[in-house]
Amino acid sequence: NRVTAVSTAAVEGNVTVGQGFEFTNPSGQGLGQRSSDITSLFYTPKAVSQLDYYSDFTDTNLTVPSSGERIPNHLYPLGLAVHFESYSWSYSFADFFVILTYTIKNVSDTPIDSVFVGYWTEMVVGNSRIGKNRAGSANFYLEGGNGLIDSLRMMYEWDAGNDNGNADTYVAVRLLGSEPELNTSIYNAWAYRSTTGDEWQQAPADDEQKYRRLASSFLGQVTMEEAIQKWQTPNKRTSVISTGPFTRLNPGDSVKLNFAVICAKKSGAQ
Repeated sequence: NRVTAVSTAAVEGNVTVGQGFEFTNPSGQGLGQRSSDITSLFYTPKAVSQLDYYSDFTDTNLTVPSSGERIPNHLYPLGLAVHFESYSWSYSFADFFVILTYTIKNVSDTPIDSVFVGYWTEMVVGNSRIGKNRAGSANFYLEGGNGLIDSLRMMYEWDAGNDNGNADTYVAVRLLGSEPELNTSIYNAWAYRSTTGDEWQQAPADDEQKYRRLASSFLGQVTMEEAIQKWQTPNKRTSVISTGPFTRLNPGDSVKLNFAVICAKKSGAQ
């Protein structure tokens, strides 16, 4: 129907029902758990890892099933059903990452053209207990530096405020791949709820702006090197890594996206 629409699971802010929180679980369903560890209460041979989580959610509901509350400005649901699974292990060689998989199915009766899928994050790196930027301090959320490694299809954040070694860690999100396979990797980050400055650093305000972020790195306004240089300045940012386009998602068709959330020790100045 020639409408540009984006369905989002979350946006900036900490609310349970609000504009941009457009995916809901089926009534009575939540987050499931299973384990490959035979000593676990959640043991099952169907488990992939020592700790799997799984869930189903959809953007088709205009209200929250459990409460009946209307989701604000959720005007154009794409008609998607998503099956989510995560995998994690306690082994020393695998205890620093979690794998996330999303199978996204078109359950509407209408094809969806030019599909982009992104993983949005509001990452924060800091020591919540000690140091000048501990949780509750004015600067706890304001000291993030951001970067990317295009060859790894990965975006990351670190504490750029130099908190005397109290937060010498990285957190990163890496795009592992997709089915059907695409080689595109698209990167964006902006200051939290920002409405000033260069357009590519402002928070997208509507579906048209969100789609442009999913479809182009930095809105095509700066080079990757210029963006990375700008992101090294401490700030509170949110970021998204995306891929596409999947040319057409017909009714009943699915795409699958695989990501990893990775933690690591900080090395050197960045």
